[in-house]
Amino acid sequence: MKKNLILILLTSMLIFSGFTSSASFKNELNGKAVLQEETTTTETTEVTETTVVADTATPIPTSTSTPNPTATTKPAYSRPLLNLTSYSYDSSEVYAGNVFNMDSVFQNLGQQRAYNIVVTYSASSLTAEDNGGVDVISSLGASESATSSQDFYVSSSISSSPVTVNIDIEYKDVDGQSYTQSFAVSVVVSGYGTYYTSTPEGRPQMIVANYETDVDPLEPGTSFILTMNLQNRGYLTAQNVSMVFGGSGDSSSTTTSTSSSENFLPLGSSNVQVIGDVSVQQYIQVQQALVVNSETTPGVYPLTLSFTYTDEDGNEFTDSQIITLLVYLVPSIEVSFYEIPDTFSIGEEATLPIQVVNIGSDSVLLGNIYINVENATLSNNLTFVGTLESGGSFTIDTDITPQQAGTYPVTVTINYQDNFKKAQTITQTLSITVSDTQRAAATIDPALVATEMAKMPNTGNQQTNNSFGSILLRFFRGMIGFDSSASTSQSRNNQGMMNTNPTATE
Repeated sequence: MKKNLILILLTSMLIFSGFTSSASFKNELNGKAVLQEETTTTETTEVTETTVVADTATPIPTSTSTPNPTATTKPAYSRPLLNLTSYSYDSSEVYAGNVFNMDSVFQNLGQQRAYNIVVTYSASSLTAEDNGGVDVISSLGASESATSSQDFYVSSSISSSPVTVNIDIEYKDVDGQSYTQSFAVSVVVSGYGTYYTSTPEGRPQMIVANYETDVDPLEPGTSFILTMNLQNRGYLTAQNVSMVFGGSGDSSSTTTSTSSSENFLPLGSSNVQVIGDVSVQQYIQVQQALVVNSETTPGVYPLTLSFTYTDEDGNEFTDSQIITLLVYLVPSIEVSFYEIPDTFSIGEEATLPIQVVNIGSDSVLLGNIYINVENATLSNNLTFVGTLESGGSFTIDTDITPQQAGTYPVTVTINYQDNFKKAQTITQTLSITVSDTQRAAATIDPALVATEMAKMPNTGNQQTNNSFGSILLRFFRGMIGFDSSASTSQSRNNQGMMNTNPTATE
């Protein structure tokens, strides 16, 4: 019974265990299917999202999209781009007062056609002719070129080269977008300055490039050599060139010509020189001996030069050039000793008796006078002179103590102001001799004094005293080397004295 009951229980357990296993297996399959279904759903969602992103980016390149250049990637120069590739002009036509033509070549380096191209020219000293400096090109395709031509008038007052020409261009693309660009080119002016103002095309032109005199400064009565470098700055050879000093090419220079011919006169030859042929840009040097008229008043004087020559076709040209010469008033001063000094001794103080004489015909105003001697101590060697009339003199006594023996120059320097208000100096040199032997000290011989006194007549105590004093003075003068026959003396305490009486110095 128990066995049957146990068997029934075992059988029931086995049956229940099988049912449970089957249910678990079904649950596992159902769970797995759910997971797989969720996984599939997840993958499907991801694919859908990816598809949406791709669909969003696709419409951008379509024609229905709004143009946005900043966001659209385009190839290089996908716009019109104009460039100035070259320009040209005839350099022989570019000079003051003439008209020349300049051609400018533009090329479209972009990938789109340029429309309504406006070219504007501007430059200082150049004036655009005919069109006011504006040229128009209708259109220019990619890689195409076009030439713009412009005439310019060169100002007659132009004074420098080269000239910068500014070229501005404005154009549009197919969509109406505007573009601007600027270029700058140089034009060389081959002729400019005052002598080109009235120069026609293709003619010779003689000028005075530079000049100098062999004497400086020029004074009334001075003879000098005038050296000039001439140059042909024209475009043709100047043939049969001749030059006239003091000549004039027109009536307006008559007064100047007469004045210059009176003040500067030729020496050794006439005032006409034949030069010959002068090629383009060639230099040639000419010289002329001249003298300043002694009656010429100091000042600034123009000298007119007249050139006459022909070109290769026989056309005659006459040009006038003016150069400037300065005539100065230099004081005629003579510096000397108004007394011939004796030989100086080392260490002994002495005096330099110096005088300044105006030997000119006009009065002069002098500044300071300065005396200098090497190897000597000086005092009272600087003072003001002032105005000296013709023949007048000025004296100064300078104290000197020589330090070394020998012959030394005495340098006298006088300052003054010329007629052009510039400071000038006059320097003249005197000479002194210094000995290294000192003078012997004087001794009194009583016997000699008694002998001299015995020879004197007895004419009274006062005269005797004066005679005795004269004897002593003569004795001392003879002992130190001076003349003992005259009892004269001269004061050397002269710091500068003006003598305006001409006869007093003679």
